[in-house]
Amino acid sequence: MKIPHGAGSLHAKVSGYYSSKQPFTGGQTVRQWRSTQSYQQQYDFGIKTLKQFDWTP
Repeated sequence: MKIPHGAGSLHAKVSGYYSSKQPFTGGQTVRQWRSTQSYQQQYDFGIKTLKQFDWTP
């Protein structure tokens, strides 16, 4: 899915979040943790994450 990119953009915010370690990831980055999930789980999480950063479809 194509989203706006560049400094301060939605892409930059989501990318930074995926590179971070969150309490629910067990010490992995969000990106590493997500890779262990099914395609559908990854997709659903991605949409949820985009919405958290004020994305509207």
